Amino acid sequence: MRILIIEDDAAIAANLYDFLENAGYEPDLARDGAQGLHLAVTQRWDAILLDLSLPAVDGLTICRKLRKEVLLDAPILILTA
Repeated sequence: MRILIIEDDAAIAANLYDFLENAGYEPDLARDGAQGLHLAVTQRWDAILLDLSLPAVDGLTICRKLRKEVLLDAPILILTA
């Protein structure tokens, strides 16, 4: 199962990545909204973990674009501090 993590906080991103990898998932990481949106659109994901507060493009904008413009049907879990 491929999971995209879109998170700019290095400690949170590392925790999520390590946890998912140790659980047998295939995580990938984007450190800002622009990179995350690009990866979400250009590759296939089984799920996306999305931070709301991101540089370049915020999480709500990413979520709206993925649902309304790209018509992505993968589950999106929004995480925020």
